[in-house]
Amino acid sequence: MRKLFFLYLLFCSFILVQAQSPEIAAINKQIEKHRATPDSAKFYMFRLLEHSSKLPDTVIGQTYSYIGIQYNKLSVPDSAEFYMKKALDYTEANPKVHAEMYLNLAINYRIGSRYNESLAASEKAIEMFKKADNQMGIGRVYGEMASNYNYMLDSEKALEYLKKSIAILSKGKDVRELHVVKQKLANLYYNNGNFVFARDIYEEVLPTFAKNKSTNYYVTLLSYADCLL
Repeated sequence: MRKLFFLYLLFCSFILVQAQSPEIAAINKQIEKHRATPDSAKFYMFRLLEHSSKLPDTVIGQTYSYIGIQYNKLSVPDSAEFYMKKALDYTEANPKVHAEMYLNLAINYRIGSRYNESLAASEKAIEMFKKADNQMGIGRVYGEMASNYNYMLDSEKALEYLKKSIAILSKGKDVRELHVVKQKLANLYYNNGNFVFARDIYEEVLPTFAKNKSTNYYVTLLSYADCLL
């Protein structure tokens, strides 16, 4: 869910930049204001789509995808899938955005325990990120695929994709995204009883998560404490 929320924030930033009319700007502000309340955020996103004639196709597609995220937060998976798939019809001309829409869909499938479908959507995201020559995007997708394999109890495959993800993301500037994947690696070691390896990675990533003390930070802190014990 954290990744979906992260992508939602990117969306808010994007549409704020794209806004041209006072009406659209006002709706964007409402979306930003209500981003923590799915029903309200969804309401204003539908309002935004009423101005589709003034919006680029990519923004329309992103809006549909992030409506899907709101339905995901509301535990309505069928509607989430419907709108995330609808988004794909508007983003084909932009490989990077198209890849992001597939990644959203992959995460949605994974949250619903539909792992094979999530992996298939992830492969499409990789295909589009390659077309956009976006290595960091590919690195993020590998991290998502690792999560699928972890939930499928295939530790070997999960480790393979985590290493591929870290190798790519280590070359970028987004430290938090890198540490999110390293946290997954630490969790994998932790679950397999490799507490020394897990401890070392938790020590590396915890300062990053401490900057935003969400539930994820405290859960990671508990795992770290368990490793020490």
